[in-house]
Amino acid sequence: TVSNGDAFYDGYTQSIYYTVTSGSGLSTPYGLSRIHRNNVAGHEFVQPPTAVSTTIKNAWYIGKHDILVMQDPNTSSTFYIGYWGITRGSSEWRTVKPHAGYSQAIAARHLDEMNTTLHTYHAHASQPYILRWNLLTGRVTKINTDTAGETCTAFCYSVGFSCYIFTNNSGELKMIDADNGSI
Repeated sequence: TVSNGDAFYDGYTQSIYYTVTSGSGLSTPYGLSRIHRNNVAGHEFVQPPTAVSTTIKNAWYIGKHDILVMQDPNTSSTFYIGYWGITRGSSEWRTVKPHAGYSQAIAARHLDEMNTTLHTYHAHASQPYILRWNLLTGRVTKINTDTAGETCTAFCYSVGFSCYIFTNNSGELKMIDADNGSI
């Protein structure tokens, strides 16, 4: 299988997860794959729900709470929530639209597995913003930022600094206040 570059490590399951763009022996549409750190079970794979007909680009998993989230590749404001091992045709998939701000494409993302929060940066032309979605409670907070006109090349949340760390295409590293979005 081949990753499209969106990969992350889950400390609880000690596994690497990544979205799949192509693969031999896997059924389409492609979803999320997992490789255990010690390669105990080889590759494992979860397809998106039957409502999705094309390959998933954005997907996340939090092992501690067994929460699997996939973003609809055709309707960015729609997400599907399940668990590891859920089947494509299962009635247990939940369809959610957590916030209207997800209608703007996700430019960068950071999954905070410790706090079960998905942080996403949206490069809206007039007012860029960050959405902070707690995957356990469903609560979403929107933070407008002072990053208009900049292209985000890397993005993460720092619990210790209580800020977002943002790098732009000029190589500048900026810290964005997590409460008010100022640099």
